[in-house]
This record gives sequence, C-alpha cells and structure tokens, in this order.
Amino acid sequence: MYQWLIWLGIMLVCGIIAYMGDTLGRKLGKKRLTIFGLRPKRTAILVTSITGCLIFIVALGSVVTISKEYRQWVTNGVESVRELERKQNELREQNKQMGKMVKELDKAAQELKDLKVSIGTTKDALQRAKQELSGANELKKKMTADLARVRQQESTTRGRLDATLQDLKTADESLSRIEGEKGRLTQQNQELIRQNGELGKQTIELEREKQRLEQGNSALVQTKNDLTAETNRLHQQLEDERRRFNIMYDQAQVIGIKNKGLRTSPVLFPVGQEVARLPVKGGAAMPENLNSLDSLMAMAERVAKSEGASPKEDGSVVSMIERMAVNDQGDEVVINPEEIKIAMAREMQKAVGDFVLVASSAINTVQGEPLVVDIGFHPNPIVFSAGDAIADTDVDSSFDDNQLLSNLITFLQSDVAAKSREKGMIPITGPNRSIGNVTYGDLYSLLKRIREVGGRVKVAAYSTGQVRAADRLEIGFRVGPE
Repeated sequence: MYQWLIWLGIMLVCGIIAYMGDTLGRKLGKKRLTIFGLRPKRTAILVTSITGCLIFIVALGSVVTISKEYRQWVTNGVESVRELERKQNELREQNKQMGKMVKELDKAAQELKDLKVSIGTTKDALQRAKQELSGANELKKKMTADLARVRQQESTTRGRLDATLQDLKTADESLSRIEGEKGRLTQQNQELIRQNGELGKQTIELEREKQRLEQGNSALVQTKNDLTAETNRLHQQLEDERRRFNIMYDQAQVIGIKNKGLRTSPVLFPVGQEVARLPVKGGAAMPENLNSLDSLMAMAERVAKSEGASPKEDGSVVSMIERMAVNDQGDEVVINPEEIKIAMAREMQKAVGDFVLVASSAINTVQGEPLVVDIGFHPNPIVFSAGDAIADTDVDSSFDDNQLLSNLITFLQSDVAAKSREKGMIPITGPNRSIGNVTYGDLYSLLKRIREVGGRVKVAAYSTGQVRAADRLEIGFRVGPE
C-alpha cells in the first residue's frame, strides 16, 4: 500500500511538471521570447523538451531515492542478472540432485518392499519348518514305541530260537539216517532227469509242430479273408458295371442309338478316350466353376466336330452322360447333366490347389453319332521340376538299330510311363495312351549318342522343365557308360 502511494505521488509531481512546462511554453510562445537567438517557436519547443527531460530526471531520481531495490538494480543491474542466472543454474543442479535422490529413494523403497516380501516368505518357510519339526517329533515318538515292541519281539524270538536249536539237534540225528536214503534217491533222480530230457525234446518237437499248424491256420484264415474281400469287390464291381450298363443303355436310348441296330461305321471315340482337358484353380466361386465346365464342353465340341461327330436334334454335338444314384429310400434315380454340373461346381468350390478337368468318351461313338462324355476332376500338382530324373535303363550298343529302337520304345512305354504315373501324371487316355512327348527324330538322335559311347550304355530319362500332373511331359536323355 505504501509503495502505491509513493508511485501515485511521483505521477502527480510529473503531471505538475508537465503542466508547468506546457504553460511556460505557451507563455513564451505568446510573448515571442527567444533564447540563444532562436526563433520564438523553436524557443517554445526547446522549453517543452527540457521540461520532458526534467520529468524523466525527477521520476528516476524519485524512484532511486525512494526504492532501495531499484537503486540496487540501477547501480548493479548486470551483476544482478548474472547472479540471478548463477542461482538459477545452481537451482537446476539442485533439482537434478533432488531427482536422483528421489529415484534412489524409490529404489530403496522397492528394495524395502522386496525385503518385506522375502521376510514374509522366510516366515512362511519357518512356519512350515516348525510344522515339519512337530511332525518329526511325532514320528520320533512312534519310532520309540516301535523300538520297544521290536525289543519285546526279540526276547520272544530268542526263546523260540533256543527251542529251534533243540529241534535241530533232533533233526541232525534224523539227517544221518536220511543220508543213506539220499544216495538211492540220487540215482533215481538222475534217471528221472534223463527221462525229463527225453520228454523235453518231444515237447519242443510238439511245440514246433503246433507253430507250423498255427501258421498254416493263419495262412488259411488270411486266404479266406482275401477271398471274401475279393468276392465282395467282384460283387461291387459287378453291381457298378450293371449300373454303368443301365446308364449307357439309357443314354443310348436318349441319343437314338438303340433303334439303329448294328453300327458298322468307324469308331471315332472309343469308350474312355480323352477328348479335352482344362486346368482350373480349386476354391473358385460357383459361376466361375460353371464357366470352366462350359469351356471344357466347348473344347470337346470343337474336337468332336473336327473328328466327324454329328449333332443331335438340338444342334449340340457333345453332351454329358447321365448318372445313376441310390436315394434315401434305396431306389435308383437318374441324375441329369445339369445336376451333375452343379454338383461338380460345388466340389470344385470346396477344393484347394491346382486341378484339371478331363472330358473323356463315355461310350463308343461312331461316325454320324453325337459324342457323349464323362467329366473327371483330378488334382494337378507339380510332379517334376527341370532336371528331375524319371527312370533309367541299360542297353547294349552292339545291337542293331531296330533292336535298340525297340528296347528304347519299350523303356519309354513301360518304365518311364510307370514311373510318371507313380509320381501322379495323368495320361492322355485313348488308343495310344501317352504321357510324354518323344519323336522318332529324338529316338534316332539318342541312338546316335549310344553308338558314340559304345559298349554297355546307361540311358536316363529326365524332365526338361517343370511339369504338372496334367501337362505333357517333355523328356530329355542322359547317356553315359554303365
């Protein structure tokens, strides 16, 4: 409150000085007085400026005179600032030290907490040890009682032992009488041992005969089971063939073959011959799967037209065969092609990975008839990579060309084809069932390489590139001495 009064007084004095300076300036201006030879207007401006300076001097002097803090700041301003910065730095260092002390204090508090937990754990362990010690004392008391009983039994046993020793003396006398009998019994025992040996040999022979009979019985049982399984398989196969015949008969009736009598035209597509194949991806949506089936049928349509198949009344050259199924009531029902396509599309939707659709002739198709196909859905994984071995054979380069070519063709048609099918290759079925692609030019080139090596030569067939199960296998050959 006191300082505000001082400042108010200083402001009042400054205002009075300003008023006096202004009044003095106006009077000098009206009287047109001059100082130092200046014009009256300049003289008035000079007086007003001097009055303003006087206001500053009076205000500063009053502040310095009245306030000790301002006086110190005017006289020691720079040193005060530097002292303030030094104290601020010291305060920051103290704050850092304080932070470290707080962290150490927290760490000490955590250690104290861990120590309390450890003390609690130790107390629990001590309590358990006390309980175990109490149990040990109880066990000690029980063992002391057992020891007393054992000592009592020992005393009783000693009495019985004395009686037993007396009995042993009596038995000793009897033993001397028995010794005479022992020799005679020993001879009888030796005779019994010999007879037992003979019986043992007979027992071993009987056991061997029993094992042979059991093995023969097992073989007969296995043979019976195999015959039963084969009989069941043949019955199932007969049933399947009967159903297939019914399907073919119904299909033949549909396409008008039944009423044509004996067919003498050339067979364009024997039953089982592949017509077209189309790689697909499993897991696709139903519309895409139905489009894939339609594309396969379109491919088969083009092949059938090119081979001379004739269209049906509706103009289509290729149709799917109907299938027979047994419903829940046990009756056989016919499944039409559209239902078959929808069922296959659902199966393709559930599948995962690469697959191939194969359309093959369901019945023998002669010239002038439409083609009836059956569609299969097979996995199409990668079977061979580039350079993978397929099969190998040994040939004698001294054979003539015809014999060598015959051996190589047999090797391709038997070993290479069998190994490829074992790996999962899907052969192209038909009159010339094939998997690979080898020309006679390739065979003559291979024959030339065999002649160059001479003697017994090892020929190894390998895949020239990556091949999936539904692809055509491109075969290369490695030739070297056996």
